[in-house]
Amino acid sequence: MIHNAVFFYMRDGKKSSFKITNSIEALNIKSGRFDTDAFKKCETNTISKALSKLGFSADVFMGEFDDINYFNEIQAAQGNAKQTEYEEKNIKLREELEVKVNVFFNKMKEAKNMTTLNAVTTTYKNQIIRACNEAKMNNEAFVNKLGEIYNEVKTKLEGVAK
Repeated sequence: MIHNAVFFYMRDGKKSSFKITNSIEALNIKSGRFDTDAFKKCETNTISKALSKLGFSADVFMGEFDDINYFNEIQAAQGNAKQTEYEEKNIKLREELEVKVNVFFNKMKEAKNMTTLNAVTTTYKNQIIRACNEAKMNNEAFVNKLGEIYNEVKTKLEGVAK
């Protein structure tokens, strides 16, 4: 089966075209069977060839995908983009967490007695650990700061109680 067509496209705002010819075997000579997908195969192949003349998928047609180094470069580029997106997301999560933690620290400093301080500290410590785990961040610095503020407020409350 021979397929003659004209491929139209826009270039610089002007309609352009070129003739394209393609052929495909619709009847398998050996088996004597007609390929029911022959028209679809011919159309797909014709469009692919026309687009390749315009430079689409040039890397594939030039055999660059045959080279494992090319494939690895593409994979690395995609990986770097994902890594950057992941890092940006973590920066945002860390900033949000720091704001939240500062609110926690201020609330702890407002505690009027040890019972309130202990309850607030336990609640906030659990929330900080959970938030850090969700962001896949180390919680050690936040928990240490929480401990420092706890000791500071505890010392203040014990001084008032005397």
